[in-house]
Parts: sequence; C-alpha cells; structure tokens
Amino acid sequence: MTGMVGDIVPLPESPRPELRFVRISDDATIADFVDLNCAAYGVPIEAGRSIVKEHTFWRDHAYGFVAYKGDQPVATATAIVNGDCLLLFLVATAADQRRKGYADAVVRRALNAAHQATGIRRTVLHATEMGAPVYLRMGYHATGRFVGYLPQAG
Repeated sequence: MTGMVGDIVPLPESPRPELRFVRISDDATIADFVDLNCAAYGVPIEAGRSIVKEHTFWRDHAYGFVAYKGDQPVATATAIVNGDCLLLFLVATAADQRRKGYADAVVRRALNAAHQATGIRRTVLHATEMGAPVYLRMGYHATGRFVGYLPQAG
C-alpha cells in the first residue's frame, strides 16, 4: 500500500446524478458498508459484520457514506477525525460498478462532510494499488510504501 497525504478539502463535488448518498447511521447502511468492503478486500462478510455494529462511532466520530444507484449500494467511503487531520479509510466500490467515478464521488462527499463539521483540511490515507491513481488525481501525494495483510477469504 501507499501512504498518502493532501491538504485538499474542500473538494468540488463530483456530479453523479444517478447516485444517492446516505450517511452511515443505522443497521442497513452499516451492513451495506461492511458488505461492500468485505467483497472489495476479500474478507468474509461474517467477520466484517461481527466487528462493525456500534452506532455511536458512525454518529459521533465518522463521516461515512454509502452511494446508492437506485436501491443498490455501489460505493462507500469514510473520513474520521484523527488529531489534526482526517483519515480516509475503507473506500470500496462494487466490482461490477468500478470505473464509473463512484468511488471519487463518495470520497468527495465523505471528506467534504468531515471538513464542513471540523474545518480540518489535511487528509491522510493508505491506498491500494487500484486506488492510488484516484487519489493522485484528487491532489494527494505519496509519502511512503508499506505492506499490510488481510485474512484469506474462504
């Protein structure tokens, strides 16, 4: 993965009229968030669902969104306050919906919501090889490389 940083918010919104953005706040949006991330990162859904149940995290500490196309969840991103910066994490897009700009749009929504609430401009993230070009186009720059491990999906 690549560590990245940027003083990039607020960002212009990415117009995607076919998408509806819902802030993660209830069991349904939490399940959609977990399912998208588990599928994208090859983690068993049961494992993901067992660790992300606390609603106060989403209400009080995180600015997470799920992008829906119709009723189908297609992408998700979350920004959390981490000291004097926003940590962008767990960005995922459904495999059959990639390369349509949905990750870009939901990332912008999450970062802008967090910035509007906090005034923080600096953001950091850990990018996968697939995601790094998206973040470079947004204005991030690489700060380092590292290895991470995920459990093998059954």
